[in-house]
Amino acid sequence: MGPAYRKEIEELLGSGRGPDLLLLTHFHYDHAGGAPYLLRMFPRMKLAGSARLQKLLARSQVVNIVSTFNRKLLNQGPGLCDLITEDLQYGELKISWILTDGQRIDLGGGMTIDVMATPGHTPDSICVILEGEVLFTGDTLLPEITPHPTLATVYESNCRIFPEEYHNGNSLYGLINYIKSLRRIADFPPRPFSINLPAHRLFFNNQFNLIHNASDRAREIIRFHIDRCAEILENAAKKPATLEDIATRHFPPHLLNGVGKNLAIDEISAHVEVLEECGDIQRTGPDLDSFEPTGTRRYRDQLGAYLEPSKNP
Repeated sequence: MGPAYRKEIEELLGSGRGPDLLLLTHFHYDHAGGAPYLLRMFPRMKLAGSARLQKLLARSQVVNIVSTFNRKLLNQGPGLCDLITEDLQYGELKISWILTDGQRIDLGGGMTIDVMATPGHTPDSICVILEGEVLFTGDTLLPEITPHPTLATVYESNCRIFPEEYHNGNSLYGLINYIKSLRRIADFPPRPFSINLPAHRLFFNNQFNLIHNASDRAREIIRFHIDRCAEILENAAKKPATLEDIATRHFPPHLLNGVGKNLAIDEISAHVEVLEECGDIQRTGPDLDSFEPTGTRRYRDQLGAYLEPSKNP
């Protein structure tokens, strides 16, 4: 949290008692990195988040366990890292109010929130519904972009830090789990929420980018990922290609500058994991670090199923 943001927060919250509760949708530094500072400013404030969030916060160098992009980001020198290193002391944070999937919480004064677990972008991501009217989506549902998915392969190295219920199968990491979370939002009743509040780009390029219907936006993002799988297969069909080759062909040059290239490779990797699991792409080359399509398109059925109307609305 940079000094400019601190000044704005201090002016907004004032020097009085301050907020009673800070709810963290997930542990990424741009969402939870300022929590230690806020707790020092308002020592009476309690933190709310998932049990998985607590496990992540307790782990040293917590940012490093999500993706290669985040690992490399911390070594890029001046810039964004300067804004996060001072307050990136997650080890001192403790979740006082553990939120569980499907839980309804009485905040007092007649206000309630409903909690929905939405893993995939991070293993601890949650969405929160206030009074059945306002949907806070964190990074799970964004108006202009789709959040960076984790890699399913990370599950094997990290599952043991989570509660035992998560040890017997990956329900936390990877593109498929993110799409499953989107499907849960897509299954919301047809009546739109009064307002949907995402974490990023609600106001961007001098305009509000409103999510008028969360269900429709969730389906739109699922279709986006289906289309990206198709484009990856098309790119790899030209000749066997590494993940870096595919990323370079897929993304425009201006998005590949600096850490953008690492982010792009991670994005492609998340989709290639799905295509490999479906049998639509296979490893090749002496080091098995290149990929080529097998000729099947099974991903269409697997991912497309999440667009079908729910049998249990």
